[in-house]
Amino acid sequence: MQLQKDIDAKEKLLAEVMERNKREETKLREEYKKADRLYSENLANYDAEMKEQTRNKEQATEQYE
Repeated sequence: MQLQKDIDAKEKLLAEVMERNKREETKLREEYKKADRLYSENLANYDAEMKEQTRNKEQATEQYE
């Protein structure tokens, strides 16, 4: 009888821990997706800015030659 109570208590605890872990994993995955999206956007902005800088430099070099 006591053994069954212990088993039930442990199964309940396991279910609670698994549910909490599931929620935390979902939250972490959402945060990762957001961070990945922001990183990609920032990288694209940096690339565009560097292309513009290079274009401006090349134009200035052509004018002075």
